[in-house]
Amino acid sequence: MTAILLKDFERWPAGILEADIPANNNAQRLDVLNRPAISSTITAQPASPTSGDLYIIPSGKTGAVWSTFATGSIAYFLSGTWYEYTPYEGLEVYSAATNSNWRYDGTWAEEASGGGGGGPAIFDVTDFGALGDGSTDDTSSIQDAIDAAEAAGGGVVYFPAGVYVVNGALQDTSRSNSQLVMPILHTASDEQMSIVLRGEYAPPAIPAISASIPSPVEQSIIKGTLNSGTGSLIGGWGPSGSSGDFTNVFLQIENLTIRMPDNPVLTALDLSHMVGIDLDNVCVDTGDYYVGGVTEPTTTTSFGLRCPVNNNGAYTRLGAVNVIGFYKGYEFAEHTVGQQVIAWACKQAFVFTTSTNHASYFVRMMAVHCERVIVATGYHPVDIAQLNVEHAGSGWWVTDYDIDDASNYLKGQLRWHVVLASSGPSDVFTVNGATGMCRSQIGSATEGISGLIRTGADDTITLVLKAPHAGRIVDTTTQSASGTCSATFKINSTALGGTSNSVSSSEQT
Repeated sequence: MTAILLKDFERWPAGILEADIPANNNAQRLDVLNRPAISSTITAQPASPTSGDLYIIPSGKTGAVWSTFATGSIAYFLSGTWYEYTPYEGLEVYSAATNSNWRYDGTWAEEASGGGGGGPAIFDVTDFGALGDGSTDDTSSIQDAIDAAEAAGGGVVYFPAGVYVVNGALQDTSRSNSQLVMPILHTASDEQMSIVLRGEYAPPAIPAISASIPSPVEQSIIKGTLNSGTGSLIGGWGPSGSSGDFTNVFLQIENLTIRMPDNPVLTALDLSHMVGIDLDNVCVDTGDYYVGGVTEPTTTTSFGLRCPVNNNGAYTRLGAVNVIGFYKGYEFAEHTVGQQVIAWACKQAFVFTTSTNHASYFVRMMAVHCERVIVATGYHPVDIAQLNVEHAGSGWWVTDYDIDDASNYLKGQLRWHVVLASSGPSDVFTVNGATGMCRSQIGSATEGISGLIRTGADDTITLVLKAPHAGRIVDTTTQSASGTCSATFKINSTALGGTSNSVSSSEQT
């Protein structure tokens, strides 16, 4: 049928007595205007619709009737017949499914909680032409949605369940060198912005460890297919000289899988120049969720996630983030807080970099089959409440070091637990350097001597000890006939282990 403008009501011409036809048509228009839309993202024509069902037609629509309707039109089902209405500028349709209004201004945009007053505008990538079919290149459509959010002063770029292929060239190479580029805003101005990349369903919290476990299907995946050059799938810098080239964009990523080719050359998320980031329920992988099939990564410059670097004055928050199959899983700088941060099958799981001024803190970190777990390349104060590591029994991913810090950059404390694959808990925790990290095994009776501090003109030596919660340090001091003093320390009734459990006066000078 021919589409009819939703606002054009029929008039009953003078001299014609049969008013029922225009009256019925006008009543139907009023019904459409006041009826909530079921969805704006369903592409397949419903097989068993109910009278009164209302849909906003997305790109990629299928079905005997829907395929003839224009993208962005309104499909209305009544008494066995589909009707098409062309929306007018300014039309708003309430969606009960998302508890939000959809406004038409040439294209449809979602506004949370009633027309923009209760939340940020939502830009559905399918409204910009993205198909999410796993084969069509959606790069330009996704970038158009990001640009539309920028033009609106910020908003949510929404990815319905699907696989969105990004095969576009690296863009803006002088500033960001990314396939999908975040807005470039000067930090010295009053201009600032919040951009949210949001999927429909969260990826699984823990990837599959067996090839027989199928990958989940109802999820939103951004799939990068380019595997050459230098840069990233998603990134963005600020103007040159802008407080370290930061862009004044706070970026949130929620419920998304970022998928890169096997043995990736590019970085997945280069967010090193965002003014702040907040990631929740994000998986960055290299093909699927089966970690046992990951190819050894060889490109030393490829990262799963690069966090904002120093001097941005903001924080990085990571909650339920998985990185799988990259040479370097994460790169951390200052202001980083993590709750469930996991690396799988990476050459270097967690890289602490640069000369950091402000400390970072992690509630739980986990590394599974990573060649090196913690790598320090610059001074970094950090506390890690729990570091859980699984060592592989064989293969390229056998762990060389749990902490590789030959220059002793790290300062702080951590509690660790190691599991040997197919065996169980292990007491092997290999450290290179890291004298500034006070370490203890979860479940151990002692944490040991932290260090010696020499103070005062009289060369007074203070022995610094660290005990577990509720532990009591007990010392026994003896003096030899020659005058040498020695002390043996116990926590509760257990002697401190190792060669440093006793300290003599000769050792202190």
